[in-house]
Amino acid sequence: MSSFSETEYRKKLAELQAGFPEAQIDWHYEHNVAVCERSKTVIEPLISDEFFLSYQNRFPHPSSQETKYLIFDYDGVLADTNQANLIAWAKLCTEGNLKQAEKLRNEYLEKARYSKSSELSTEEKELQRQFSRQICQLMAEQEFSLFTEFLEEIAKIPNTKLAIVSNGYKELLIIPKLKPCKLNFTHVLGKEDGLSKEDKIAKICQDWGISKKQVYYFTDTHTDVLELENFLDKDKLIGCSWGWVGKTKLLEVLPAKQILDQPQDIHRLFDGTTNLKQLTFTGLQETQFYPADFRERGENFVQTIRDWCISRDLTWGHRIPVWYNLETNPEKQFFSYQEWLKNPEIRQKNASQPRQTQLARNLGTRKKDLRHLVFFVFVAVVYFRLCRNS
Repeated sequence: MSSFSETEYRKKLAELQAGFPEAQIDWHYEHNVAVCERSKTVIEPLISDEFFLSYQNRFPHPSSQETKYLIFDYDGVLADTNQANLIAWAKLCTEGNLKQAEKLRNEYLEKARYSKSSELSTEEKELQRQFSRQICQLMAEQEFSLFTEFLEEIAKIPNTKLAIVSNGYKELLIIPKLKPCKLNFTHVLGKEDGLSKEDKIAKICQDWGISKKQVYYFTDTHTDVLELENFLDKDKLIGCSWGWVGKTKLLEVLPAKQILDQPQDIHRLFDGTTNLKQLTFTGLQETQFYPADFRERGENFVQTIRDWCISRDLTWGHRIPVWYNLETNPEKQFFSYQEWLKNPEIRQKNASQPRQTQLARNLGTRKKDLRHLVFFVFVAVVYFRLCRNS
């Protein structure tokens, strides 16, 4: 808003009236632009209120009410199964040695195992099923709990569809533990439903009637990211640092903004608000630039942008004069377009348009006279040419 006091305002107004006596401006209307002395036209910022277009203020994103499609890994994301899994590996592979079991399991997890089920022979698939079933049976004998705090945070997110895709056997580990859970998972798919997570996610997306690029997938291992990064939208692969491998390993394959440190961090993904700066930057990412190096110039501009004073600056375009009708709006209130639509009193208050000033009338008359002069000159030229030719 303007820093002028009422006294300063009146003083400046008197100076302007004295400085432009021939303009015959209707000073009953106060505005936020000044007058060019030579052309007697409104061109420069003056003394009244400033109006800003904010790029930082957040507002509800248009997509905030859309359905969010969330698919979760089970082990290490929804269930605290790390210790139970290590004990199972130790019993089955290292004669009870947990350190050796952890090393062996980590080596096993270092590669994406099931990126395409067609790459495995029938014998290999069967061996994996048998090994996984033995591990799951041993895990089921151990005590482990769900990450109830994370489940509670998921329940707070509106408009969701939820599913679970796991490499474990759902009948042994997942369904029995989920019975007390109040969340409604439309699908719970485990090893019984196939080896490939890609295939299982594709089935869920088909049942939901959506593109796989609309899905958020939550995992605790880097191998899941490697397996799915070319299948799903990589920006929607979300790491959970409380799982099996920890944040350090996840940072090798995901940016920090896509890793949850605490269960409450999930709301950061769906805060439902945005601002003009964020929307503009997103639009730039989706725009093809010719030549390509202009993309960097545009991104740098948006990253360092400041709020646009639409009544002063020419950052984006021409200044926008803001007028008040002091007869119907003596308080000089500024209303949004939404307020104007909803409130008939506001529409009445702003119904009158600025009266035509003597300056505007004079300019209009001059333009009309000029048009007449041009027309008569044209007729005269045509007449003399015709006379000469004859």
